[in-house]
Amino acid sequence: TTTTTTTIPALGEDASSTTATPTTTVPPTLEDLLPGTDFGLTAVFRDGRFGTVAHWEAKSTIPTFLPLTARPDLAAFDASAHWLAYLSFFRTDASLHLGLPATSQPAQFIGVSGTAWHPNDPLRIAWTAQLPTADTAYLYEGLADPSTQELVVTRQVAEVFPTEALVAWGEWGFLLERRAFLDPAYSVSVPLNQDPSSFRLVEVALVTSLDLEGQRIATAPAAFLDATDEGVLLLASTVEAYEEVISGGEEDLTTRGVDPAAVMPVPSGIFLADPNLGLVDFTTSSPLLPERTHRLTTDGQHVIEVHQDSGTITTYDLTGRGVQIVSLGRPADIVGLTPDGQFLVVQDTTGTDDLIFVDWQFGRIIPVPLGVGVAVAIDLR
Repeated sequence: TTTTTTTIPALGEDASSTTATPTTTVPPTLEDLLPGTDFGLTAVFRDGRFGTVAHWEAKSTIPTFLPLTARPDLAAFDASAHWLAYLSFFRTDASLHLGLPATSQPAQFIGVSGTAWHPNDPLRIAWTAQLPTADTAYLYEGLADPSTQELVVTRQVAEVFPTEALVAWGEWGFLLERRAFLDPAYSVSVPLNQDPSSFRLVEVALVTSLDLEGQRIATAPAAFLDATDEGVLLLASTVEAYEEVISGGEEDLTTRGVDPAAVMPVPSGIFLADPNLGLVDFTTSSPLLPERTHRLTTDGQHVIEVHQDSGTITTYDLTGRGVQIVSLGRPADIVGLTPDGQFLVVQDTTGTDDLIFVDWQFGRIIPVPLGVGVAVAIDLR
């Protein structure tokens, strides 16, 4: 706040001088809001049929906004944070758009079900897609050409099923997920663990791990939630729903390329697995519910649960013990973790669309007034 004092001359000999003190409020810079920011904040939003990239320099008081070429339903930055890739869905598949945020992002591939950047190598990306003229779908790997901004296919890794989508990959291999079997029969009601008389609707999901050569390693009844760069996987069990489906016969799953005899057993709730889908120690009884979302911290040592309706954020250690609870006092949707892992970013859903940076270790809450739609990706450097 800047204060300026101006003396106004008296109108008469006996009149006293008066002093006016106008106050000018200077908006904060991003560095004022988030101390330690070196370069700035970039966020991707979708709004109706369109999308926007917002960029806020560290020492600036005003962000800049750039329109996107298409609507970003799912988006992510590469390891350098310079390149943006996003999927724009139409019905059950999507077009893959790729480019620099400050320029256009043309559609590079169609019929795409899932995509992910390599976590460590800039410009490397993989995706699953079925071309309109093809009978089968494939897992591809490619590079973004920095000179032409075109996606260059470097190899066709493996044939996949049309309902499989790539959700994560790295030097540990690839992870595919089937969450939509394109059939209402695969959304089933199963009893709640705590109250068998109550039911919840659960969609059958399967995850399958592949090695870097595209060979299938294991399949498990679970939904993908998050992964570390090293391949520690955070999964939500759908074993109850899976058992409910196969109790009526295995023929439908078999025709869809699922061998029930090869599906690995998993515990109920949320759990950690290695790239071979082997169980890691952490597990909780929290069911997969639409109002709860989870993230794995970048070091793989904590799991963060966001209850979207209440805005309560709970951090668990790998024994399943809650070690930190932060209450926002209002509903919020999760956006993701900052690259350094310090902040969990959520978005206020009460009407402001502000981004809220939550220090999940110490409980600090930092609102950042930057919202032009639903946030789908964020980068802070």
